Amino acid sequence: MNLELLKIHVQTLSESQWLAAVAELPVAEQTLRRRPAEIDAAMIADPRSDPSETVYLQQLLSIVENNLMSEDIPYFRALLEKTSARDLAMMLRANPSTTSKRMKQVRIKAQSIIEALNRRDSS
Repeated sequence: MNLELLKIHVQTLSESQWLAAVAELPVAEQTLRRRPAEIDAAMIADPRSDPSETVYLQQLLSIVENNLMSEDIPYFRALLEKTSARDLAMMLRANPSTTSKRMKQVRIKAQSIIEALNRRDSS
C-alpha cells in the first residue's frame, strides 16, 4: 500500500466521511460487535487531534494487525494500551514470563512491518 496515496485520499474526505472513518473500528475490535453509535469521544485518543492523522493512524494500525497472526493481536493491543505483561497474562490465563517474551516478539514483528511500509513509501 502506498502511504502517500493514503495520505492524499484521507485529506480529500468530506466531513461525513471523516466521522464515519473515525468511528470505524479496527478489524480486531469489530469482533467485539460494537456498533458505531456506541463509540463516543472518550474512545478516540485525542479528539483535538487532526482528523487526517487519526484516520491515517487507524489505517496504519489496521495494516499492522492484518499482517500479524491472529494470536498476536492481543499482545499487540496490550503494547498499544501499555498493559503490563503480568496483567495481560492474567487476562489470558497464561504464564507471565511467557507473555512477556511473546509481547517482545510481537513488538519486533510490528516494528518490522512498519519499517517495511516506510521503505515502500520512501521508494
